[in-house]
Order: sequence, then structure tokens, then C-alpha cells
Amino acid sequence: MKILTATATWLAALFVALPASAEPLACDRKLSVLSADVAQTGQQLEALAKAVATAAKRFGDDEVVAQTAQTCPEDITARLDQHRTAIAGLSTGDLTRLAADDLVCAQFFSTRIQIDLDKAQSEGNARMVERLLAISKTIVAIDAVATRQATEAAFLQSKQARLLEGVEAVQSLCSALEGIYE
Repeated sequence: MKILTATATWLAALFVALPASAEPLACDRKLSVLSADVAQTGQQLEALAKAVATAAKRFGDDEVVAQTAQTCPEDITARLDQHRTAIAGLSTGDLTRLAADDLVCAQFFSTRIQIDLDKAQSEGNARMVERLLAISKTIVAIDAVATRQATEAAFLQSKQARLLEGVEAVQSLCSALEGIYE
């Protein structure tokens, strides 16, 4: 059930980041620029995913100690502050917005190519249809990658929020036990 809730949370974050469907899609980038941007976003996402995993592992080690010990370690507050700072410092929000912008541009190009294809077909311009179909393959590939990246970025943002909640929960537990049972 927790997995379903987490999935719903990061999907909601993704759709909040996208513009309302009533607004026309727009993109001020050329397709080649979008392609390069999507590739760069992928590299940034890979690095961010590793950073989130590292932060989760480091916090997880202290979380287990704090939850299984009779009393929390003396330096737990300082370590939790370090975890909080490290986790909060991850740029998941910025990358989620960037990935959503890439996705909006990819969807713009998907819509635009379809309009241009329809026009070329209605005019009977076979050469233009051929060219546009070749370009559409690139657009579909970019759109698929941008969609995956937007979803992954929203997931990482959700994971960051859950980690921060975990830090606060351990802090509350240790604060409640502090001094009473020493």
C-alpha cells in the first residue's frame, strides 16, 4: 500500500509540474537543442539518483541504530542535522522542473509534427510527408525519454521528501527518549 501511495504522490507531483491542458503547448527551443537538453537532463538525473541513494543509505544506517537501540547515540542530533542538510540540499525540485520543461517541449514537437504531417498529406506532398515521418521518429524517441525523465525526477523529489520525513521521525523519537532513560 505504501508503494501505491508513493507512486501516486510522485505522479501527482509530475502532473502539477506540467502546464494545464487548456494552455497551448509552446517551446522556444529547436529540436536539436531539445535533444541535447534531454541528454544533459539524463546525465543530471543519473547523478542525482546516485546522490539520493547515497543519502538514503547513510541516513538508513543511523535510522536503524536509533530505532533499535535502547537510547539514541549521543551524537545522533548532529548526525541527523548532517543528514537533513545533505538531503535538503539535493536539487530534486530544480531537476523536476527542468525535466517537466523538456517534456512540454517534446509534447509541443509531437503536436507540431502531427499538424505539419496532416497539412503535407492534405496537399499531397509526398516528399514532405517522407521527411516529416523521418523527423517524427526522432521526436517520438525524445518524447519517450523526456517522459521517463520527468517521471524519474518526480519520483526522486518524492523520495527526498520521504527521507526528510524519516529524519524528522528519528529526531522526534530520539528527543522523546533523550534524558529520560539514561
